[in-house]
Amino acid sequence: MPPGQDLPQKAKMILHKSNKNVIVDSCIWFALFNKSDGNHKKALTIIKNIDNQNILCPWPILLETLNTRFVKDKINLSNFNSRLKHFTLIDDQHYRKQALEATLYNAIAGKRYISLVDMVIRYILSDKKTHAINYLATFNIEDFIDVCKERKITILQE
Repeated sequence: MPPGQDLPQKAKMILHKSNKNVIVDSCIWFALFNKSDGNHKKALTIIKNIDNQNILCPWPILLETLNTRFVKDKINLSNFNSRLKHFTLIDDQHYRKQALEATLYNAIAGKRYISLVDMVIRYILSDKKTHAINYLATFNIEDFIDVCKERKITILQE
């Protein structure tokens, strides 16, 4: 949604809840559902600590998380699906073109190598007018530290 437009009704309701709004990066979901992942215990702690918060899920995170390998694991898929029912999905269509251009420009210029998914998330995090985001849960700190610092979004990593 371009800056300056009204929030959708569902987003307005979220902003008035007393709970905080959290975006959970796909790396947290991967670690949570993979006991052999080196960050599994950290992911368990993060999810436990945000269990009663509003989970906002941009579509790119959902697309990245529900890859072929993940969806073949019926137990993990079922567990994720039960959580997904409580997420609020964030439409990313208004950030895609700008994120694509920034991703390609930065990579070609050798300035910064950030995936398209992470660039879309950065644009969502930086959009002051459409999202009230309090926390970002990620192990990928370097790609988000600047935008989170600017917007006073707390990064949850443990």
